[in-house]
Formats: sequence, C-alpha cells, structure tokens
Amino acid sequence: LKIPCGGENSDILERVKQWLEAQHHKPWLMVIDNVDELDLFYGTGGLSRYFPTCAHGKLLITTRNRQVAVRATKGRGFIEVSRMTDSEARELLRAHLGCLESDIADLSTLALKLEYLPLILVQAAAFIQENGISVRDYLTLLKNDKNMVELLNEDFETSGRDPDSLRAVARTWMISFRQIRQQNKLAGELLSLVSTFHHQHISGNLLVDYVSCIYDRENSLELVKAIGVLKAFSIVSAAKDNGISMHRLIQLVMRRWLFQEGIVESFLQNAMMLMHIKLGSCAIQFYVAKKVAIKRKR
Repeated sequence: LKIPCGGENSDILERVKQWLEAQHHKPWLMVIDNVDELDLFYGTGGLSRYFPTCAHGKLLITTRNRQVAVRATKGRGFIEVSRMTDSEARELLRAHLGCLESDIADLSTLALKLEYLPLILVQAAAFIQENGISVRDYLTLLKNDKNMVELLNEDFETSGRDPDSLRAVARTWMISFRQIRQQNKLAGELLSLVSTFHHQHISGNLLVDYVSCIYDRENSLELVKAIGVLKAFSIVSAAKDNGISMHRLIQLVMRRWLFQEGIVESFLQNAMMLMHIKLGSCAIQFYVAKKVAIKRKR
C-alpha cells in the first residue's frame, strides 16, 4: 500500500483508515472476520473507530454476536444466516464426505442429531473420512454423551483456512463462553446455571428467582440485558412463558467447561436451591440424582 510505517500501532491503524478513505482510490472491499467482542470493538476507545467509512469502500463484518451486528450496521439491519435446511445439511455433508456413499436417511439423521450446525457437520465429515467409518457408525458413537463431547473436541481442518490452524468445535464455543462472562457477569452465571437443567423450556421464573436469591434484589433490567447477551451469541433462544431453550450440544460442552473451571458444584447447589423453592424437598432428591448422573457423564 506504500503507507509510511513507524510509530504506535494506533497510528498505523489510523494511517490505513485515512489511506482507504482517500477519494482518489479505486473501490475496495474490506472483510473483518470474527468481530465478536462488543467492548473490544465498540466500547470506549474501541477498535471500530479505525473502520474506514467512505462512498467508494465497503465493509463486510462477520460476527457470532447479534449485539455487535446491530452496532456495526447502526441499526439499519443486518444479514442473519438462518439455520440450515435438511437438504442444505445433506449437501454440505456430501461435499465433505467425498466419494463415500451414504444413505439419505442416515445423512438426515446425522444433520438432525448435530442440530444442523455447519461447523459441527464439517467436523463430523472430517472424522468419518479420517477414520474410515460410515455415517451409521458415527451415529452409533453419538448415542453416548461422553463420546459426543469427545468428538466435539476433535481437531479438524476446513477448506480455505490455514492448515496449521486446527479447529475444534468445543474450543470455539468455549471462547464464546469466556467472551460472554467477560461482557456480562450475570449472563455467564445464567449460562452456567441453565446448563444444569434440561436444555429445553427453562422457566423464566427460575432465572428471576436466581437474581432475587443470589443478589437479594429484583432487577428485571439486568436480567433482560443478561439474557440478551446469551441470545446475541445464539447460545439460547426464546421459549414459551418467557423461558429459554439452548442447543443440547452446547449444553454438553458447557457442562464440560464447568468441570474444567471448577465451578460446577456451586451451580448445582444453586439449581437445587431454586428447585427447593419451587417444588419443595422432593426436588432436592431429584437433583442429587441429577448431580450424580452429570458426574458419571464426565
């Protein structure tokens, strides 16, 4: 680009911004990938101030965080990639399985089991090819939750990326978990808490009770913000009666993360406390059994 070098990094970023904004340049397109941390880019002194803006240039920003998308587009709307259809998922699997013959029903079952998440489907195809097994064999492995978590931790390569940069789905999600905890403390706590429940239709009243019991106050605004962060990262989705649901696969990885962080015991205790408030002593017996079951799956 023939931009003068030297000085602080911030000066270099500002020079690049000014160079791209100069009117005599030809049209350009800048792609900024993985803009996921809201505070890093849009907090005080955030990096977004170095994003060039001019009539002859375009920015394409990718993010897992809906709140970042809203800030980046200044509320004018953004393109959200919807969940894959069954046929799209099958085509993706076929493309990465190569010449391996697979039954349509098995491909559909695998896509459903992996919740139509593209990165996980590509990882599954890589494992199937590398180990010379069939899709049906892989489905058999997925019947065990421990196997599923281990498979999500498998490294794999994806087309178009640096081959030295191996990726594992579980690690990608764990990065998101840490980003959530840094961005909003309560959101991190709620994510940890709901990972101890069934993954579907988690009552919104339980979350209200958690804030009331742990923080000794009712703060609906903070709760809305915290749940908003979880929704922004597509970790949870809205369910009936102001409740939330989360991907089962994400929940399995989250439970592993809680063990690794050494905080699973405290959130199991909080879950038992909430169940006791709602259902009485019989809930305690249920959660003791649940606690043992989670430890066994570890």
